[in-house]
Amino acid sequence: MNQSGGTIWVYSEPGSGTTFKVYLPLAEGRPVAPVCNVSDASAGGAGERILLVEDDRQVRAIVTRMLTQRGFDVTAASGGEEAMARSKAPARFDLILSDLVMPDVSGAELAEALRVEQPSAAVLFMSGYSDIVVRRDGAMDPGSAFIEKPFSSDELIRRIRSLLDAKEQAAA
Repeated sequence: MNQSGGTIWVYSEPGSGTTFKVYLPLAEGRPVAPVCNVSDASAGGAGERILLVEDDRQVRAIVTRMLTQRGFDVTAASGGEEAMARSKAPARFDLILSDLVMPDVSGAELAEALRVEQPSAAVLFMSGYSDIVVRRDGAMDPGSAFIEKPFSSDELIRRIRSLLDAKEQAAA
């Protein structure tokens, strides 16, 4: 915090919890408007089928809502076994969106197993761990697509749309 000229105030009391207050100096200059390419995010889906694998119930519900509101057909699974059961023929998915760190099986192991039933599906991994950490620890292959949690709906849609469009161009 010293490099930013700010301070952190911490107050903790057993049985009552902890309070953190972060004080930062007023920024100099004018705020810069964020750059947002609305057309990429607004494209959304056209009924493409996504297998969502996420062990956290709340995250699974939020991501399902994000995707269905943008036109994707989502099948959600709470873990590896359920995902494998849902991927059996005749089910076909355009994309597998999987958490990397789950209790029963890693997302990378799951994606490898799902390739048997879903050889043409694109794969996008997600994790609360940073891209640097998961790649350094070998949790996924270096060329794998990844999105870090938390993410916005627009950010998720852009990543998914990019993977689906690339898959479609490769097939053409």
